[in-house]
Amino acid sequence: DYTYGTDGFYIQDDVRLTPRLTLNAGLRYEFMGPNYHEVNHLDAALRDIVNDSAVTSGPAFKNPSLKAFSPRFGFAWDIFGNGRTALRGGAALLYDIGNVGAGINQAAAGTPPAAAISTVASGSACAGLAGTVIQIPFVFPACALGKNLALMDYNLKQARIYEYNLTVERQLPWGVGLSVGYAGSRGNDIYNREEGNACKPTSITNGVSSWTNATNTNCPLGHVNPNFTSITMICACSDSWYNSLQVSSTKRVTHGLQFQST
Repeated sequence: DYTYGTDGFYIQDDVRLTPRLTLNAGLRYEFMGPNYHEVNHLDAALRDIVNDSAVTSGPAFKNPSLKAFSPRFGFAWDIFGNGRTALRGGAALLYDIGNVGAGINQAAAGTPPAAAISTVASGSACAGLAGTVIQIPFVFPACALGKNLALMDYNLKQARIYEYNLTVERQLPWGVGLSVGYAGSRGNDIYNREEGNACKPTSITNGVSSWTNATNTNCPLGHVNPNFTSITMICACSDSWYNSLQVSSTKRVTHGLQFQST
């Protein structure tokens, strides 16, 4: 049962540099409180996923939000000074704060001491089971007990997105306005899941690794961290891209006619 809070502060201002040009600027600082914790003190982490042989009691991950300063900037420019053509634009760096609940929920299902995952299959070499059939009642052999993990990346990064846009607006005859713009974004360190304990490559040729007949459950040469088998890791390991052309036209009500198209 995890609890945590967030705090946010911001400043912003609009500055009219000239009768034709206005600037908007702001800075937001929002972070997840450093006191997030599991109320029963069951939180733990595998701090060195390559070498550690056991989890370490304490925070499930290092708080990545303490440097989440978020600037934003915008402008509006009356290009010809007649109020008929405007150029508008803006950009911002935004952080996703307090969004770790789903990740912690998944990790809690397989992070000792709160929980453990054990897997063994008929034909496994573990405890001499190769070629045998699992018997009931079944007792997990020590070589399989708690060797699968589900956890948060201890060195988790803060999810963030860069947003930017540029738009030209033009007033046309008959009360029609036309807007043509570009809007885009780039997301970094978006939360996802990946295998945290990959198989060792079965061969390396000219510096290129290959994994012949290797899967998460079958590693001929073992896993990178030999103390565990598969590790489901909640990580900030995905990216996103978005680009768009946005065109719209609007006609004010005249002679009983109005329309808008996008």
